[in-house]
Amino acid sequence: MFPILIGRDDVLVYLLTVAAPVTIVVHAVTLGAQTRLPMADKSQMLPRLASSLSGVLLASSCLSAVFIYVLFLSEDITLRRFIFGLFVLLPCQAIYFIALALGTADLSYSKLMYSRLLYGSLTFVGTLLMGGLGASPLAFLLVNAFGYLGGAVPIILGRFSWGLIQSISLPTLSFYGFGSELVAARYVVTASIVSGLGSQVGALITPLVPSSDAGAWATAIRIMTGLQTVGGHILGPKLDIGFLAGIRECKARLVRSVWRKGLVMGATLGAICIMSSLIGVAWIDIESLSMPIAIAMLGYSATSVFLAPIDRSLTLLGGQRERLVWDVIRAAGGLAIVLCVPRDLLLVSLATLGICSLLSYVYLLKRRVLVVASSGGDASLELDTGQEQKMGTGPSI
Repeated sequence: MFPILIGRDDVLVYLLTVAAPVTIVVHAVTLGAQTRLPMADKSQMLPRLASSLSGVLLASSCLSAVFIYVLFLSEDITLRRFIFGLFVLLPCQAIYFIALALGTADLSYSKLMYSRLLYGSLTFVGTLLMGGLGASPLAFLLVNAFGYLGGAVPIILGRFSWGLIQSISLPTLSFYGFGSELVAARYVVTASIVSGLGSQVGALITPLVPSSDAGAWATAIRIMTGLQTVGGHILGPKLDIGFLAGIRECKARLVRSVWRKGLVMGATLGAICIMSSLIGVAWIDIESLSMPIAIAMLGYSATSVFLAPIDRSLTLLGGQRERLVWDVIRAAGGLAIVLCVPRDLLLVSLATLGICSLLSYVYLLKRRVLVVASSGGDASLELDTGQEQKMGTGPSI
């Protein structure tokens, strides 16, 4: 938000242009680390961690090759900056998400919040400094990337000894076994890409929204994105840890309790989203608060924020295939809206998609929670390895 306050639209456009594709592919690059690492037992943790780091290394190598190609064979400065931005931001954000996954595996909410606080502080201070210096958009992106790395360091260094860090150097990061891990993570990887595409529908339709509603809708989207961050990165990890603790300790009651808390958190955030969006739009221009905007806030913005805290829950509870099907249907619905729906019906159609997506996801999650809870301490969960593992096999390292 700081680039907006200081009138640096060029910074905002550059950051959004680079961040959007990174958001779509980062979880695929790490082979779904945020859900696969917390579910790993002691024997699986190192191979999965190595495969996630191998994915980051492979993506970085490909981007570096593309950047060298563009640098020498293209005179398009905008393209050069875009590719370089991807090369810098993607691996840093990927390492940060891997670190968060390790913190979740440790069931340590304090580590996660300390990492988030450090990332936010580094980014905020760096952004203020770059703004004061009148730096280029690329400098703001480098600050953001540095913030991700800074936020990851405490978890990684606090979790591993230097000897273990050395043990996952080049020999372990060779691509031996990477293919098998990629096959094992196929549902999570595919779902993460499709989910990333589906999550961008609200932003994608902004240029297509009637001009009378476009400003209000853009404001609502910015507010929605901020609350999704709160739900996904602050409230969500608490639920992830609760679900993992219930599975590892064979406590069916805890699993059901965490699910109910997740619904309450989501509903509360959704209500906050509606109120803050209404206030924000009215503050800017109350005349722009039309009925389609109000319907879209209720049906899309609020439901998207509702989903944020429980977004990873279905996958963590073993519902990888259900999540993939849900993501594909949601993305297809969004694509159909963008391509086929008249402009004056875009927001109402998007609201309908949001409500249907929320209701279907809650149903799938409830069914998975009942399966896990009814199995008690002896039941098996189908994990992404394709094998059956008993609940409570012990905490991952």
